[in-house]
Amino acid sequence: MRRLLFILSYVLVTHIACSQKKDAGYTYTVKGKIEGIPTGKLFYSTGEGDDMKVKPVQTDANGAFEFRDTAKGNVLEVGALMDLSQDTYFNGGASMGVRLRLFVMNGDVINVSGTRKEFEAAQASGNKYNEQAMEYTAKVKDILMKLRASSDAIQKMMLAQEAADSPNMKREENETEKLNTQKRDITIQFIEQHPDYPISVYLLSDISVSVDMDELKHLYGKLDGNIKSLPIVKDIEKQINDTQYEGLTEAGLVAPDFVKKDMDGKTIRLSDYKGKYVLLDFWGSWCGPCRASHPHLKEMYEQYKQDGLVIIGVAEERTKNKTAWLKAIKEDGLPWIQIMNDEGKEKSDIVTVYNIKGFPTKILIDKEGKIIWRFTGTGMAAST
Repeated sequence: MRRLLFILSYVLVTHIACSQKKDAGYTYTVKGKIEGIPTGKLFYSTGEGDDMKVKPVQTDANGAFEFRDTAKGNVLEVGALMDLSQDTYFNGGASMGVRLRLFVMNGDVINVSGTRKEFEAAQASGNKYNEQAMEYTAKVKDILMKLRASSDAIQKMMLAQEAADSPNMKREENETEKLNTQKRDITIQFIEQHPDYPISVYLLSDISVSVDMDELKHLYGKLDGNIKSLPIVKDIEKQINDTQYEGLTEAGLVAPDFVKKDMDGKTIRLSDYKGKYVLLDFWGSWCGPCRASHPHLKEMYEQYKQDGLVIIGVAEERTKNKTAWLKAIKEDGLPWIQIMNDEGKEKSDIVTVYNIKGFPTKILIDKEGKIIWRFTGTGMAAST
């Protein structure tokens, strides 16, 4: 019986296995040209989570490159080309740069062509899976480019220390929110129209935290039967079926206590902060909207910390490697308590206990330890 195995990496890399038996694997080639890419800034990643491997890709003065890699077994491997010269907040997270998914199989030769300016919309060919992915890229390219422009504008304002509630900042944030909504709607339509495309599985996983549960169930039900049987879908099924903590962290209820180590190794216990207002900021270094909300939080923190406001950042990194997390904290200049949910997750999983379905999510706890407000998403409502 044929067996297909998809392994999803929410961050950079996934694998789809579709073989009847294990074998020695195969070598494949990726080559192409990214005009304008700085030397030493192009990378290729394979693997997942703690097993992720990132390799530098050598480019010439014109941005041309060619490399070979080996896949284990007879698998359709989905790797990621990454442009680490572009630390943008709305194109995959500042710690990840800008990325381009590639599908490779059975010794394929994959050709890539694009520019640094439009990296995420670069073209990839070599098999039908890339052609299917390019169908989606064609539909969202204009939105991706507008998101990039809005991202660049916001970053310039941040560097200039422009007020978070300035008319210019509000305008760009509203534009970004509108564009992300358009992109999500196109993605939903694409999944419904192509329920048998492997790329549709990844797209559903990508948007699973930004659609409501009814929509997620609807899209899951649309998936082709073969795809629904793949292990990759288990993450989505878990999100749909995990109702153990549902309703336990709504407004008016006592916030569940937790104990974690912060970035300096200090023990943080939520109950130790009774008598103060505590804001839990659920975020990740990979999450552009999360990081875009930090300037607002920093302003609020400076305004209210003397009145007893405590902020605890709870990062969900999908890996126990702290590098990207610590880098993001430094880049964003976050002065409050920071803990990483992935560390010691088997004993204390705050994200699960607090029923976090999307990022960013913010939860405000009063002096008595009761939840008085929670919000998922971006915009001023998330930080006022």
